[in-house]
Amino acid sequence: MISEPKPQKSFFFPFMFFLIAAAIGNLIGGLFGTLITGGILHEIFTAGFPLGIDKMALSLGTWNFEFAFKFDLNFFGLLFMFIFVVIYKKV
Repeated sequence: MISEPKPQKSFFFPFMFFLIAAAIGNLIGGLFGTLITGGILHEIFTAGFPLGIDKMALSLGTWNFEFAFKFDLNFFGLLFMFIFVVIYKKV
């Protein structure tokens, strides 16, 4: 008997939710970082690393295109991304 092929999962929606989870985590980490002034917890919540693409330019005579994507990840951003991946794998 011929089985029906499984529908392919879209890449767009998981990727967008992955970025949204990272953004929400960064906001929460930044909020905790401002509430906790000084100390090791402040450093953990606010320290991050930039991730992305620097400005790229394409000049076509009279048209100029520029593209850049920067994202600063902190501890909570990485934590929320990890939680999203665990939840997505179970669903």
